Amino acid sequence: MALAAGLVAIGLVTLQSAPPVRAAEPDAGQSYLDSAQGTETLPVYRADFRAGNLISDGNFYNGSALSEGEVQAFLDDQVPACKAGFTCLKSFVQSTANEAADVVCGAYDGAENEPSARIITKVGRACGISQQVLLVLLEKEQGLVSDTWPIKDQYDRAVGYKCPGDKPCDPKYFGFFQQVYNAAWQFKFYSSPANSTLTYFPVGESSDIRYSSDESLRCDRPAVTIRNKATAALYYYTPYQPNAPALANFFTEGDECSEYGNRNFWAIYNGWFGSSIVDRSAGPDRFAASAAISRANFAPGAPVVYVANGFKFPDALSGAPVAGMNKAPVLLVNSDVIPAPIATELSRLRPGKIVILGGSVSVSMAVESALKPFVRTPTSGDSITRLAGADRFEASAAISAASFPADVQVVYVANGLNFPDALSGAPVAGANGAPVLLVTADGIPAPIATELTRLKPGKIVILGGPASVSMAVESALAPFIRTTISADSVTRLTGADRFEASATISKANFAAKVPVVYVSNGSKFPDALSGAPVAGMNKAPVLLVTSDGVPASIATELARLKPARIVVLGGAASVSEAVTTQLSRYIL
Repeated sequence: MALAAGLVAIGLVTLQSAPPVRAAEPDAGQSYLDSAQGTETLPVYRADFRAGNLISDGNFYNGSALSEGEVQAFLDDQVPACKAGFTCLKSFVQSTANEAADVVCGAYDGAENEPSARIITKVGRACGISQQVLLVLLEKEQGLVSDTWPIKDQYDRAVGYKCPGDKPCDPKYFGFFQQVYNAAWQFKFYSSPANSTLTYFPVGESSDIRYSSDESLRCDRPAVTIRNKATAALYYYTPYQPNAPALANFFTEGDECSEYGNRNFWAIYNGWFGSSIVDRSAGPDRFAASAAISRANFAPGAPVVYVANGFKFPDALSGAPVAGMNKAPVLLVNSDVIPAPIATELSRLRPGKIVILGGSVSVSMAVESALKPFVRTPTSGDSITRLAGADRFEASAAISAASFPADVQVVYVANGLNFPDALSGAPVAGANGAPVLLVTADGIPAPIATELTRLKPGKIVILGGPASVSMAVESALAPFIRTTISADSVTRLTGADRFEASATISKANFAAKVPVVYVSNGSKFPDALSGAPVAGMNKAPVLLVTSDGVPASIATELARLKPARIVVLGGAASVSEAVTTQLSRYIL
């Protein structure tokens, strides 16, 4: 993660707290942090600031953004050594109180001597507010994350919740835990059905937002079209936008009409975590990422869940269109064990049925048995089923045969020994209710030929160039078409490399101004295996990038697509924070 500069506090946010039955009005007289130190260490670009889209809903309302260990590691990173005689945030502990669940937040189970990282993590999960957001808020308001010699007052007023700058904090909200919990509660309240009063920043509409808290200055209040709930929440919390001088002098002071709260929130978030408006579904490993993708897209009580080996791509690639068509997740496992994040996600989903993709070499019988308790009705004879074959080609044919009737409109064909073309094609197949069948570069395996004979497709689309699927195979596919062979009965979507092929597949299937685009590393398959069904379900493309760059062909396609939203599949090791910043510039 990129390091951000610490901010110098000159003022504190004042918020009026309220139970869910009445809304909180911001204090027009509040002031904010206004300057930053070490500007060269904050890798953000002022031109990327958008007053109407400060942060995406996906990033803001992600209560599982960071684990306790990740929060602790981040805090340790910011302050390698604390000044003698002081307690830095990374070492701070406090006993916490129980907070009952209400219509805004879930319950918080208090405990003795909880580390700050645990408090931040638990609060985020209870209220569904990103731990990253809470860290940024702590830095924005009191510089607590990076301060090497914080004083007690900074912890007592940690996020400025109901702490007027010239008065003591309300004792009810005094102290680090109460500050963090109630700020998270407040943020969630703004977008909650319980909020029937604070509606003057409606999403998708234009609102006049002041530059200054001092009305006597007669500063402007330009109109801003607020793009999402998260941005509205930030304006309810800090109801001012930065003016031109505040943006021109991005890390210092502007003029008398300048306010800095939302500017600094945006700058710290983007400096620490990459683009605030590009969503990311990620985890510390492929299994945690798979669970995160599922959690972000599927509600409990799923009718069916598909399970595949997370270290082998063929079964999941053939299953992805089926899962997308059935609006179901694909969860990744080891061949002989269910990883803890997947077990947790299965417990949340409580599916009516689980379908294993692949044979017992890919997903063992022991794992099949271990999956049964996660099914809502585990005694049912077909609660756990398996689609398998002697090899990847026979498994591909079996998945197709169990999922698609004869006389399908189209079949997609991809190389079963390589994954990039099929990753980009699987969402298209899922959106079109069509199978993906796997072949070799120079031959059609017998099980695939049998399945093509049964399917009798009206059209076959090859994913990839002649190096992936040869011209001889293209010719051999033509006789499987059920209608009179025409010039377009067997077509090919390809490019000079996997990235250009990805762009070609997208361009052939998706119109401009798509609601969402999914982005994945083109050299690694695990993240996209779970993401492809989601993209298919949402009728959205998957585009491939490198870990540290956006290839020219993909940039051109993103410029054409003009997406309203971009979701990166995988963590910063797969797609760097610098790439998310590049991607943000293509969002409409």
